[in-house]
Amino acid sequence: MESLYCQGMDGLIDNYQGYFIDVWGVIHDGAKVCPGSIEVLEKLQHCGKKVVLLSNAPRRSWAVEDLLNGMGVTKSHYNHLVTSGEDAWASIQEDVYVIPEIKKGAAYFIGMDQDLHMLHESGIMRTENMAEASFILATGMPNLGESLAQYKDTLDEGVERNLPFVCVNPDMVVHIKGEEFLCAGTLAHYYESRGGKVFYHGKPHRSVYERAHALMGHTPKDKILAIGDSLHTDVKGARGFGIDVAFIMGGIHKKEMLDNSHLEREDLESKLSAMGEPPTYHMPSFAL
Repeated sequence: MESLYCQGMDGLIDNYQGYFIDVWGVIHDGAKVCPGSIEVLEKLQHCGKKVVLLSNAPRRSWAVEDLLNGMGVTKSHYNHLVTSGEDAWASIQEDVYVIPEIKKGAAYFIGMDQDLHMLHESGIMRTENMAEASFILATGMPNLGESLAQYKDTLDEGVERNLPFVCVNPDMVVHIKGEEFLCAGTLAHYYESRGGKVFYHGKPHRSVYERAHALMGHTPKDKILAIGDSLHTDVKGARGFGIDVAFIMGGIHKKEMLDNSHLEREDLESKLSAMGEPPTYHMPSFAL
């Protein structure tokens, strides 16, 4: 099945009742709102569509709501917002883990200080001594520009101690103002490759889609369209959940898709199919 090219969203809106929409790379670029994105959100609301923003941000939903508010994207533009951080936090509260020590013990935290509320709001203590930890909670790299090599010894110790690793952002990398930085997903993949047990939260993993689907009122899956800019998370996750997906070419894959003037159609289809089932649609940006 080939992916259909669309210039924008205008011709698709009437075909679906619900929308799972990625945030970074679709609605904003990390610094400012993407051109045309607010107009799409306004039209979706005007047409009475159910909109759930679905982000791999490794923090509670309220933190991303505050960020979007500052960019002019308010709650009037969407119905709900679910982050990978919210899914992880809720999972801890709901005791969904098979290892109860996660809720009761101390955590070895890897991430920025701004994400420490993930522990504080869960009532979990932080420890900087791996021997005292019941699990590892990773929201990302503590400092932009750090490499995996800087954390291999720490991660290897966690594996040796058989500590569960809770990954709050499965993304491998993020692009900020044109530069690429590592995310928690890179640490998690290394941990898993060494034999460690990893609990993933966020796209493409199913739990975050189920949480978003419940908030949408369990709209029939054939009436839901996911929209995102990552083949590895947005497209793979939506296809795995059994819903259609529109791939935004101007996001994280921009250099491959839009900045490559020599990209032939068959090469494009090959890239779109790289994760298995290709996206239903592909378009330059999230605009009408």
